[in-house]
Amino acid sequence: MGLFKKSSPFKNSAAVLADNGFTDAYIEALKKDIEPLKKPKDIAKGQSYLINALIIAGRLEEGCSLYKKYSEENLFDKLDKVLYPNLLHNVIFAYFIRNKYKEAETIYKEKNEFVLKDTSDTMKRSLALHECMNERYENAVTVLAKLLDSDCRFVDLCIVKTVLKLDMFSRANELSANFGEYKGRNELEAEAQKLKKKIFDGLSPKEKVKAVKKGK
Repeated sequence: MGLFKKSSPFKNSAAVLADNGFTDAYIEALKKDIEPLKKPKDIAKGQSYLINALIIAGRLEEGCSLYKKYSEENLFDKLDKVLYPNLLHNVIFAYFIRNKYKEAETIYKEKNEFVLKDTSDTMKRSLALHECMNERYENAVTVLAKLLDSDCRFVDLCIVKTVLKLDMFSRANELSANFGEYKGRNELEAEAQKLKKKIFDGLSPKEKVKAVKKGK
């Protein structure tokens, strides 16, 4: 992996990532690696890594703000054809969770050639979110359901948010079983809690009793 090459300008933050994952410690180390960079291509890579890290850590607003700033400067035009689509998929997700559908749809449509470039699971997630944001909820659920056993991040948040549009509270309750993994992840934790409350409010009295007994 390029991050871990001795010549990589991101080798120090990569070591922190390997030891700590997508934590605040990694984000701060990455910022330090980016600071002395001069080449636009390296800066573009660094900022894309940073935005992805912020989103994975649940600092969605910060990640979206950085994307907006540097995309307006056309910095990301210098990214390769693997990094750029991945960045776009994550930003689309972040805007979706923040209910900024206009911004998410703008990226989806204006950067369509990159968003739909491959058949990766993250591309399918973006496609599903596009369907959801255009009120084609059944289509979105069909796509997301096929990703539940994949390594694609945030599928459970996406499908629960979509299933609730169909008032399928019992199904949403089942799909939210692993929401505990978002604890401590800022806006992702807040969204998980908000969705859990919406689920609970929509359950039948019998289901609510069962949920309380399970400690949900």
